[in-house]
Amino acid sequence: MTPKTRFLLLLTSAWFITTAALGTRLAFAYNQQRKVPHQILATVPFEQETGNIAFALSQGKGFSNLFRQNTGPTAWIPPVYPFLLSLIFRVFGPFTLSSSSPPFS
Repeated sequence: MTPKTRFLLLLTSAWFITTAALGTRLAFAYNQQRKVPHQILATVPFEQETGNIAFALSQGKGFSNLFRQNTGPTAWIPPVYPFLLSLIFRVFGPFTLSSSSPPFS
């Protein structure tokens, strides 16, 4: 087997492709993490409907206010995840850096 054939077999192996894809994704995530301020990233996971419902629950307004306005009750999504998120908001504050990342990180 020639060196060129071995090299082509290596480049087309599933292990090499998987490792290259994972390495590329990790490098991109690291690069983006360094560019974007942490305070901005803190609210990103919660800026959608789930976070808004959790915010309403944590403020005692019930399962409502899907779009951060007084819209009344909603049945947009199942209640378990917003309820758990509202508990996090009550402990660490709504839409804060500490509520988006674990305290041990």
